[in-house]
Amino acid sequence: MQDWHVDYFDPVTRRAPERTQGTLDYLELMSNVIRMHFSLALANVDRIEMASFVLNDVRFWARNHIHYTPGFSLAVDFMSRQTFEHLAMEMHSVMLHIAAFEKLCPSQPTDLAEAGSDECEMTFADLGGNGLFQGRKQQYSFLEALDCAGDVNQFGTWSHDKDPSVRLQFGRGQTHLKFDPSLQEPKGEPTDLRVKPSPTEQIVAVQRGFVAARAR
Repeated sequence: MQDWHVDYFDPVTRRAPERTQGTLDYLELMSNVIRMHFSLALANVDRIEMASFVLNDVRFWARNHIHYTPGFSLAVDFMSRQTFEHLAMEMHSVMLHIAAFEKLCPSQPTDLAEAGSDECEMTFADLGGNGLFQGRKQQYSFLEALDCAGDVNQFGTWSHDKDPSVRLQFGRGQTHLKFDPSLQEPKGEPTDLRVKPSPTEQIVAVQRGFVAARAR
């Protein structure tokens, strides 16, 4: 999508390229958020730097550019307040997640791919039937969720049988997009997420992200 915007809004086409800069910046922002969670190549210290960059980038974007540029407004030319707050909390969560693993369980790899609210959202969808169970609905009460939990557990049992030949295979009513590392980063050996930066290295990484965001 980033390549499409660069090509489609080339000055030769007589379209104003500056009108798409925000779109390109936003796509880069989302790419960084996805990569810091699912990348196979980024080291933990690089994820901290990237999280700091994203956090400070949206702050500078909102406060220094949108807020003080005549003709722009946060309501029209920026993300919603809820998105901004959730993004800020998630970037703090990424940095604190790595710091906690370095302190509390240094021998274990960080698991940012399993962090965040996505697993919760998938559970909520499953308890509403998720297009798998007849008679279920997206809006449900606690008792309806409790009733559907039995179906979810039964399907989990059937789909994870010890004998692969008898495992139940089934689709979903919704489409879930998967992260494709080949589109985001070069191929190479996966990084070892058991290697974590020291507290001093974490602080330096946060500072690098801040400086890079301010330079934009």
